[in-house]
Amino acid sequence: HKASAAAQARLLKMYLTTRSQSVFIDSDDLDDLDSLFEIVKTKVITLVVYLTRDTLRRPWCAGEITTAFKASKIKVLAIWTPSFTPPTNRDMEDLQSYVDESGCHLKQYGIFWDAVHDAFEQLLDLDATPRLRLAQVPRLLAHYTSLSASVYKGRTCELLGTEKNELEELTADHGQVVVCADANSDEAAAAAGILVLKLRERLFVRDGCDVPVCSLIEKDVQELGTLNACVHFARAI
Repeated sequence: HKASAAAQARLLKMYLTTRSQSVFIDSDDLDDLDSLFEIVKTKVITLVVYLTRDTLRRPWCAGEITTAFKASKIKVLAIWTPSFTPPTNRDMEDLQSYVDESGCHLKQYGIFWDAVHDAFEQLLDLDATPRLRLAQVPRLLAHYTSLSASVYKGRTCELLGTEKNELEELTADHGQVVVCADANSDEAAAAAGILVLKLRERLFVRDGCDVPVCSLIEKDVQELGTLNACVHFARAI
């Protein structure tokens, strides 16, 4: 669901593609749902469902999940973020009210509620669908490396959150580009990660040397003086 996890999905895609995986994000093609469901049915090998608070309430997400389970050759993998709460029994009994169809009516695409119900049950069944449960949404680039590796392996596991000792100590290097973002926002942290990777990949090369890029989210800021010096000596913020 792009409103809750667009940057997180994009960053995960960037790491998966480094493993020579062809990765498609559904929100890139929401204007043509006929084509979207057909892509899932005919071209997808593995469907990764990134479960946030409202993922299963979105009709295109429900439609993709249902399409994948109906096509038995497609492997489905679920990533459970902390904001995700499975639908209750009452929700499952009345999916027509649970799923927000204001922007899309599944019936017109040949997807009916009985099939959606069966697909949701399979998705939420640990025996039927491998599950990656996140203790917290990944914040560090190293966490996305681990998450992409787990997705690649397709095994059920629990992934831990950020520990203080995972953060590198902040240093005040001359000429670096400093990226700052709200560390308490999952999407902001992921967006900062995307920017850091893009900057490191291609944007800043001078005199044959890569310009260092520092993400403050990745750093352990122990002293305000070091942070001030980091900002003072930065090429750009």
